Order: sequence, then structure tokens, then C-alpha cells
Amino acid sequence: MATITIFPTSVSISTVTGGPTWSGLSIGNINSDNGVYMTAAATNANPTDVLEIIFPGAAIPVDALAINSVTVNIGGFQSSAASGFTWRFISLEQFGDTATSYEDFSTQLPTSHATTSFTQTFGQTWSISALNTGSALYFALQRSGTGASITASIDFFSVTIDYTPAASGGINTRRTLLGVGR
Repeated sequence: MATITIFPTSVSISTVTGGPTWSGLSIGNINSDNGVYMTAAATNANPTDVLEIIFPGAAIPVDALAINSVTVNIGGFQSSAASGFTWRFISLEQFGDTATSYEDFSTQLPTSHATTSFTQTFGQTWSISALNTGSALYFALQRSGTGASITASIDFFSVTIDYTPAASGGINTRRTLLGVGR
């Protein structure tokens, strides 16, 4: 098996929810694990604005045999676990599609910087050509309760694709099919 990890090339607000907004929203704040964060602070249980995060094509070899898994990785933390933020409204779509359904993960963000990974199909049948074209991640958080302000800090997003490469070595299929080299 082989893997490719890609990082986003752009980020924007896709849907304004009326909940917490993101500050520090820039590609430089979310495309590497560098300790520079975008943040959202909340005192209520409204979801954050939904972000659209664009990923480039993955450059998977076109002769790869299969896509085994697609994993979304998110680095970040929250300032307190008391009625804290949960991972909500996560959807990974083929480039050009809009989010029609979201995975709802009810686990809370960690309280110290860590990477949380979600290996899902996100309702997609992933093909090599679709992943090589690009993808869009739709993402929001939601606080599970109300009270004193809690801040969510997100450092990076990435997508890791695990695939089975074509067999190497052995019979030269092109020459064998053409009857050359017998």
C-alpha cells in the first residue's frame, strides 16, 4: 500500500450559521502543523460557520489498483472540555460537488493540541480520477452546552489517501500482449 497526504489550497466561509465566526481564517493558518491557529469562541450551542476547504488533486498514479481509505486529519484543541465543542458537520466531497450530507461526530475536541482523524467514505465512492481532480471539505464545530466562553483552535487540515499501487516488476504486460519478447 501507498499513501499520499494533501493540504488545503484555499478556505472560505460556505454557510453563515449565526453561531460563532472564525477569526484568523487564512490558508496560512490551516495548511501546516505550525502552531498558528484559526479560532472560534462560543458561549452558546449554535454551530460555527461552515467552512469550505479546498484540496488540490492528489496525484495518485493513474494505474493504481484501488483506493483503500480516505482520512481527514484535523489538528487543534479547545480551551475547556466543560460543555465543549464537538466535531460536527464534516463532509468531504468530490471537487465541484456541494455538501448534501454530513457526518456527525459527537466526540469532543481534545483540550491540548492533537490530531483527530476521521476515516470515512463521507457518502462517496472515491475514484482515482475524482481524487486527482481535487476535493472540498465542509467543516463546522458545535458546542454541546452553554456557559462561559470556550475557544476552539484549529491548526491544520489534511487528507490522507491510502491506495494500492500497480504491481511493479515481473512480466511486461505491454510486451506480452503485443507478442513481443516471446
